[in-house]
Amino acid sequence: LLNDSPISSTTYVGSSSVNTIDTYSLANLSVTPVTIDAVSIGLTHLMTDNTSRYVAAVIRQGSTNYVHSTSVPASPAVYRYTASIWTTDPSTSAAWAASGVNNMEPGMKITA
Repeated sequence: LLNDSPISSTTYVGSSSVNTIDTYSLANLSVTPVTIDAVSIGLTHLMTDNTSRYVAAVIRQGSTNYVHSTSVPASPAVYRYTASIWTTDPSTSAAWAASGVNNMEPGMKITA
């Protein structure tokens, strides 16, 4: 993912179109954990125009996008951080396995 620390307004992705999805490839886990309790996706977002927008975390596995049930308003003028947690793999509805984490692309969606 874009990992700006501190947050920078010069390196970002942006869109004002509802239903835009942006996901990122990750490196595979370096070790295979015994159990994976959950996957958390953190989003830092900022609204840069006067249109009310909502965003949600998304996990892409294969060609399917799974949008988190929690959609939050994008914040005007200040950066907002939101974390979304999946306790089960959305593609299987079962507990997470290393293969599910290795095959996912986390990202975000403009939902409204």
